[in-house]
Amino acid sequence: MRDEQVAKEIIQLLDEHSEHLNATVLSRLNTARQQALAASPDTYDSNQQGALRLFGSYFNQHRLIMTMLIVTIILIASILIQGFNSDLGDADLLGSDLPPEAYIDGDFDSWLSQDPQ
Repeated sequence: MRDEQVAKEIIQLLDEHSEHLNATVLSRLNTARQQALAASPDTYDSNQQGALRLFGSYFNQHRLIMTMLIVTIILIASILIQGFNSDLGDADLLGSDLPPEAYIDGDFDSWLSQDPQ
């Protein structure tokens, strides 16, 4: 409550002293205020474009981090998919007509590389 009272007193003092300023000083103060508002990156428009500008600049500043996050997610997904595919290969091996020992046999590779004709 004390802060609000102090703020009201400051506003009252500024209003009282600004009545004694001439038009040239008031014009220069207004111009300086407009320039400061235009140069400030944190100004917000009254038509709610300020929030869009805030989120837009956030995403632009963090574009590299977001790109790396997406690439990491894709990489992890591809590793997981390959892991599931290797499990299917084991199931194919166990479900084939040949016994598993045939795949270990060194002569089997040479038999596979022979021309069927």
